[in-house]
Amino acid sequence: MNWDQTESGWKQGKGDVNEQWGDISEDQITDSIQVTFGYLYAEAESELTEWQQHLREINLPS
Repeated sequence: MNWDQTESGWKQGKGDVNEQWGDISEDQITDSIQVTFGYLYAEAESELTEWQQHLREINLPS
């Protein structure tokens, strides 16, 4: 995966979170994941990307 894909996934994941919980800022999302799980920024990005993929999979039409 290249950086553009990672960045795109990160932005979409943050958008999904903001859509669900609109009052949460992007910085709060990142900080919360990093603090809660002790992740580096890149690890937090990866977690959000995986979560985003999961959301796509469960929302695919059958």
